[in-house]
Amino acid sequence: MVRLRRGAVVATVGALLVGLLILSPVAAGASRHHGKSHTHHKPSVTASPGCSQFCLQAGPSAGNNPLSESCPSSGCVPCPSRGCLSILSRSVTVQHQQFLVSLDCQLSEECDGAFVMYTVGGLTLSDRLAGSDFTVPAGKSQNVPIQVSELGEQAAASSRSGYQGAVYVDLQTYGSLPRTSLVLKDG
Repeated sequence: MVRLRRGAVVATVGALLVGLLILSPVAAGASRHHGKSHTHHKPSVTASPGCSQFCLQAGPSAGNNPLSESCPSSGCVPCPSRGCLSILSRSVTVQHQQFLVSLDCQLSEECDGAFVMYTVGGLTLSDRLAGSDFTVPAGKSQNVPIQVSELGEQAAASSRSGYQGAVYVDLQTYGSLPRTSLVLKDG
């Protein structure tokens, strides 16, 4: 019988999970687009929030994983001078493991991406407070449901004034938008 130290087991399990994240788009039937692998995700904005492979790989937890890139191999398309997308909400209320965030798509095509929220300074999936895929019609503002993690619910309930988290948005073709913050409040 082989005995492993606790750290070795955690490292082995972590390596297996990273391997699954990297291989999942291929196994899930990802398509080839501009030389990069992309998983199609077109969730309905009225559907329950969900986090596809693209969403799972968005934000700081993606690290340098080339499959997490939202842009074609030729590079990201620059946002227009007015920007790609604005987060209109400054605070949100968590109810039933989700919240609604108001997003404004400033593109002439739909804004298709991932919205993820982490603890301030958080860099791993275990630091994720919330995350979901979203699609907002071109030139429109829309309230988008975002799924909240158990950690996110705990953070929202930890203070009357709420918990300020770091928000990352990745848009297909346009890449990562500048990081911002949002306050989670308990409903």
